[in-house]
Amino acid sequence: MAKSVDSMIGDLVGTLTDPIIVYPGGWGDSLPEWLKNAITLERLTENLKTSKGDQPTGTDAEACDYLNTASLSAPMDHDWSQIYLYVAGKTYHPMA
Repeated sequence: MAKSVDSMIGDLVGTLTDPIIVYPGGWGDSLPEWLKNAITLERLTENLKTSKGDQPTGTDAEACDYLNTASLSAPMDHDWSQIYLYVAGKTYHPMA
């Protein structure tokens, strides 16, 4: 089923303006700019996929930001640390 133009515009605006979800604890303001930019870019990519009929999903950058703020609020066990390092490695792309 094709989306209406209004729906597609609404999705695009949401991609650029929806809040970034962080772990509760007051560390949301500490997100680095590169991670905020990665979230926006990955949301745009997901928006394109959903416009072609794919199911919307969260992005690696959003998982990274949530785990980043969670790690600042409380210590992580080994499993969560490994998940965080894996997602951060997939998300971080230094400028060449």
